[in-house]
Amino acid sequence: MPDPADTLVITAVDGQSSVGLNIEDIAAAIRAGVSLFSQHPFYNPIVKDKEVDEPYFLSAALCTQLSDDTFKKERLLELVIEPFIRLIENSALTREQMSRGSICFALPDEDATEDKAANVELALGHGFLDDIIQQVALPDKMDVSAIQLGSIGFFYFLKGAMNKLLSGEFDYVIIVAADSFIFKERLAHFDNNWRLKTDRNPFGFVAGEAASIVMIETELKAKQRGAPVLAKLDSFGLGRENNVITQDKSSAGEGLAVSIEACLTGIRPGSKNFDKPVSWVISDMNGEQYNAYEWGIVNSRLLHYFSGDVVHQHYADVIGEVGSALPGINIGCVINSFEKGYAIDDSALIFSGNDGGFRGALSISKP
Repeated sequence: MPDPADTLVITAVDGQSSVGLNIEDIAAAIRAGVSLFSQHPFYNPIVKDKEVDEPYFLSAALCTQLSDDTFKKERLLELVIEPFIRLIENSALTREQMSRGSICFALPDEDATEDKAANVELALGHGFLDDIIQQVALPDKMDVSAIQLGSIGFFYFLKGAMNKLLSGEFDYVIIVAADSFIFKERLAHFDNNWRLKTDRNPFGFVAGEAASIVMIETELKAKQRGAPVLAKLDSFGLGRENNVITQDKSSAGEGLAVSIEACLTGIRPGSKNFDKPVSWVISDMNGEQYNAYEWGIVNSRLLHYFSGDVVHQHYADVIGEVGSALPGINIGCVINSFEKGYAIDDSALIFSGNDGGFRGALSISKP
């Protein structure tokens, strides 16, 4: 049997998106396939014909419950605050226990936007960490960090969490992720590069926004404080793709293949999912041809790892592209399916990547 001191588990998860104020509502909407895409309120996409007088409209997955759609840092904070506070309250952490943990913030990728000043407003140096520490009243000596890598930020922190938790440096790690693609400057950047789904580009993504929060501990620590184990973190892997989406070449699938294979071969002996064909995949596919082509290559290359009837889901169909927040949303939906009894299998492979070519994969299983 695996040693509880060496087994990483997820003990709390929450989030917010266009289809729900918490992870239960998000999971229910995704299961039902109920998206709430609407016309973006102030961005008009680029027209393909300059003689056309009528602008095209852009579909977006906006969190309509948020109060402001223009101030970038404030919107990210508003996405995070309520689910983060709710998770802390539900975790039953005491003030003393809070100080023995680490909180990591995975924020939007640093897009190469033409408007540099606008991109700075999403950056860490613009006071995001200071504001959130003040608003949620975190302990003064608490370990708090942040990074801007899009969805790979989650995997970056996951790697650090494994080292910090297994070494006993921290009792728990909370990964908080927030992202929004609805800002005019980001939309213009992706529209200029034929990345948004519009009338002129049917193979693009729907701009979305979301937050997700995941709490990770060792199974031993969770049991000692009476915390529920929602899922076991079997393993994860990282890789790097050289042919990135911003270049002319299609993906070679190398980075994704490396991350998935590292994840699947790294599952610890003793796990009930060790050496088991994967039958449930959840990915970051969002409508862009690049991602679909990459998965096609990787699926063929790693076919021996997958069952013949593998189910592949991609939740951007319902919540749009949500970048940094996606891995946590995916984890929350899998956990909800475990709890409600509609899971496709007792384990799931989750993977995603960012525009810089970094790829990450993880496997979680039912406790």
